[in-house]
Amino acid sequence: EDVCPFHRRPARKKKSNGSAGPARSVHKTDQGLRDEILRKVETASRTFLRQLKRTGLIPGLQVPVIVSTIREALSRLLSHMGRDLLNGIQDAMRGELPQPDSWKRIGEMVFAGLQARRGPSKDKRHAGVSGAVDEFGLDYDFYESMRPLVEFIYRHWFRVETSGIENVPAEGRAMMVANHSGILPWDAVMLSEAIWEAHPRPRHARLLFLKWFATLPFIAPLLAKSGQVLACPENGKRLLESDQLIGVFPEGVKGIGKLYKDRYKLARFGRGGFIRLALQTGSPIVPVAIVGAEETYPALTQLDFAAKLAGLPYLPVTPTFPWFGLLGFVPLPTRWHIHFCKPIRFNEKAPSKADDFLVVSLLTDRVRHVVQEAIYELLRRRKSVF
Repeated sequence: EDVCPFHRRPARKKKSNGSAGPARSVHKTDQGLRDEILRKVETASRTFLRQLKRTGLIPGLQVPVIVSTIREALSRLLSHMGRDLLNGIQDAMRGELPQPDSWKRIGEMVFAGLQARRGPSKDKRHAGVSGAVDEFGLDYDFYESMRPLVEFIYRHWFRVETSGIENVPAEGRAMMVANHSGILPWDAVMLSEAIWEAHPRPRHARLLFLKWFATLPFIAPLLAKSGQVLACPENGKRLLESDQLIGVFPEGVKGIGKLYKDRYKLARFGRGGFIRLALQTGSPIVPVAIVGAEETYPALTQLDFAAKLAGLPYLPVTPTFPWFGLLGFVPLPTRWHIHFCKPIRFNEKAPSKADDFLVVSLLTDRVRHVVQEAIYELLRRRKSVF
């Protein structure tokens, strides 16, 4: 029997036999709150996916499978939350579609709960060092407080699989060059987490983000505190010369702004700035192919005029945005695969070739070709988007 999840049924009064204790009652209350939150999210997810299926954009969309994945993943997250936090989330989710202020409040409460349950750091160099911040703004305490949420998304939402992780150097300077997609930069977050989660010797991957993100009042500090750095030749050079692992996305805005019909077709890799940087510093390049991000937000078209008025590089229209409001920013739980190709290394003469236009162009095309071929191979092996 279908029961509307937005209204709780009145609790039936049971005859007291004096055997029920306070601890048992609290447990039932906590579980009831979790069940109500799960029911509401499950109903909203089912409606959202059915409407998406009607568009015909993603053939073979299995609504029950995806809803089951969402429920399982969310139940894992809710199981770590106390009754006060659960009550707060329940209050914020009153009504069929929570308002923007409610979603902000939910996010703040989830973050507070995760921060309170922070585990020990994998980075032994900074474990137990409270308040440690490096010269680029990486706050190690903040990074550790965010990792449970990122790890949850990595393992249970996108269910990321990796291959070729051994091609990423365990120490010393190196540059990862990856394809960019998905409207919102979830690929950057998952790439960084893959190095921390799957590599036998975890290290911080310093991803270079677009200058446009630095203009956003809330996003820029978040990126800096989590270890990401503004993309410019000076920052890249300083990081590599200090033997850091960095990641770049040469497609830039053209990559994350692609329409669904152009998915997995690489855009131009800029003007070869990343190649010049690698040659100047003698850093090996690790091409990276990411499959799964293109289907998280299927972009149907772009509202160019509205984007210019809002000062945005692009404003996509997807099956969920702007129709579902802030809910349209929730990515589909697609299954991801990240493949790290064999590194491209340079000899001691590399710095002298950094200003050679022909060499830079040829190497840029070579890296782009390696990434594109790896993407095609992953797509051939993929059995399902989800």
